[in-house]
Amino acid sequence: MASKDNMLIDIRKAASGVEPLHFSLHDDFFAELEQDEIKGGRLDVTVKVRETAGDIYQIKIFLRGSVIVLCDRCLDELSIDINTSDVVRVSYGDETETTDYDLKFVPHNSNMYNIAWDIYEIAVTSLPLERVHPEGECDKDMLTRFSAEMPIDELDA
Repeated sequence: MASKDNMLIDIRKAASGVEPLHFSLHDDFFAELEQDEIKGGRLDVTVKVRETAGDIYQIKIFLRGSVIVLCDRCLDELSIDINTSDVVRVSYGDETETTDYDLKFVPHNSNMYNIAWDIYEIAVTSLPLERVHPEGECDKDMLTRFSAEMPIDELDA
């Protein structure tokens, strides 16, 4: 299992290697991130790094597994499958050196890049806009609570 703190990759070393990097992420990874969208899950992550022109590295991140989110209808936990990939571009320097907002940076004196937040962003952007259980699988008690009419005097409070 990997945590967000050990998701550092040496981009130069990874770019020169033939083998991709593999990580297995579990509930603890999502709990450590400062976010509240994904409650947990299990993801297999594969990372391929290659160097392109101008000391820019392309980090291709593949995600396969499932994550736990809350159902939009009943607020109960819902498992959603994920099978996606995306590319992150990384270079040396800082944000003030470019107008390319899709480019991320590591300091000139380091080769280490933390991919934890990129993994989270790829996972969360691959989720459907509407996250609901299949028809009939929502928490019936919660649905009745939402559909119960509220007395008018409680609306003014």
